[in-house]
Amino acid sequence: MLKICTVYHKGLYTPDYVGKFYRAIKRNSSINFQRVCISDDPNVEADFVLPLNPHSNIKYHWHKLKFFSPQFAHQMRGDDIIIMDIDQVITGNIDELLKYPVEKGKLLTYEAWWDRILKKNGGFYKFKSGTLNHIWDKFSLNPEFWQLNYYNLVLYIKNIMVNKIMFLTKLKINIQLKRYQVSGYLNIQTIEKKI
Repeated sequence: MLKICTVYHKGLYTPDYVGKFYRAIKRNSSINFQRVCISDDPNVEADFVLPLNPHSNIKYHWHKLKFFSPQFAHQMRGDDIIIMDIDQVITGNIDELLKYPVEKGKLLTYEAWWDRILKKNGGFYKFKSGTLNHIWDKFSLNPEFWQLNYYNLVLYIKNIMVNKIMFLTKLKINIQLKRYQVSGYLNIQTIEKKI
């Protein structure tokens, strides 16, 4: 089963934005998926709404790392997990992106054209359930350390996943960020560790 996972917290967006985001995916895809959202508002529109603890020592966007735990979000062995930010606007069919195969132990994303240094997109990850649980396991042992030293979640994942991140760079995607256009063609590359 494909699970498309998001995090919503009160502030920049309203709760109805989660429902609009998922409906846009449904309109622009023929692929069945479950909607899973970590939220501080139980009224967001999703198949599973998991509570975001306001007293947690985990900062808002870092809650996305919970999805790397196979015990979280009703995951089953072999599920395809996609984590997406809700500030993306779907502008056309995304079937190819959603069904793109990902190997066990690999993380799939597309290049962040707006970030010339990291070039990693923190708004889209795809992986097989249960194959990258070490990302959550390591973080959960000392969240304050990771958040303080790697405020950018992408830096943390890059540090943990050296040689295992795959970029889509020749696959047509039809997604816009709220402020940025990211529509284009993508293909696969694997990040190599540079010494």
